[in-house]
Amino acid sequence: MAFSLKKEDKRTLYGDDEFVIEGRRFKLYLNDPNERYILQKEIGLEDYRWFHEQTGNRNWVLYNPKHYKISKDKDLRDILVFNVSEYDGTRLEVPINASSLCGLFSWVELPENFQFTSVFDTSNIVDTSLMFAGTTLPRYFSFGTHFHTHNVKDMHYMFYYTKVECPIHFNFDTKKVENMNHMYAHARIKHACEINLNTASVTNQRYMFHKTRFMEHPLFGDQFEISEHASTESMFLNTTLKGKTAGRELVENGKAMFQEMYS
Repeated sequence: MAFSLKKEDKRTLYGDDEFVIEGRRFKLYLNDPNERYILQKEIGLEDYRWFHEQTGNRNWVLYNPKHYKISKDKDLRDILVFNVSEYDGTRLEVPINASSLCGLFSWVELPENFQFTSVFDTSNIVDTSLMFAGTTLPRYFSFGTHFHTHNVKDMHYMFYYTKVECPIHFNFDTKKVENMNHMYAHARIKHACEINLNTASVTNQRYMFHKTRFMEHPLFGDQFEISEHASTESMFLNTTLKGKTAGRELVENGKAMFQEMYS
């Protein structure tokens, strides 16, 4: 005879889940579809859909189906991705209660004037792996003012095979990031850029710039280090600058240029 717990017993063992929207906190058992439906009605988002994260903190999230749809990542885990065919041009918001943006804009074509606005607030995100993999960041792209990364721990493959057509600065707060494996591998970066990442907590920098193509010399901030405590296997394997092979000296020279520019 199969043993199963009643909902009340599950609450006793596991407690309630917390769901946060616009500063309002709700306590409910999110594995119960009835409770999810009641919450949806209460907050007036009956047109939204539920998704259970398989990355990050594995939260239950609500998403706008005109913005996102369910797909698979490279490890065949369910993820949300930008729904290009249904996108109605309204301001994109981070899926409600999300902890992960894994693969969110992977392998899609972004509109030419695509930018993040203030409603795309990533303050609670812990996973941005594969976020822009295989995507072109168009010439007017901007991360906006609310693209926060201070809680992110995983950035592996974040810009894998990304074509960066816009002038851009990768000035992210990465003090908690542990994994930068393949972060810029196979990326093509057209303009001079700043890479000012704090690598103090990073344990994996393997293949970070593998086959990255820099069309102009990148500037590296003082916080960026090739850590002695991290795995750095093939970190600069087949990296190129203006078509010529480049290695670790890319960082040293980039730091000198950064200091000269801002001193």
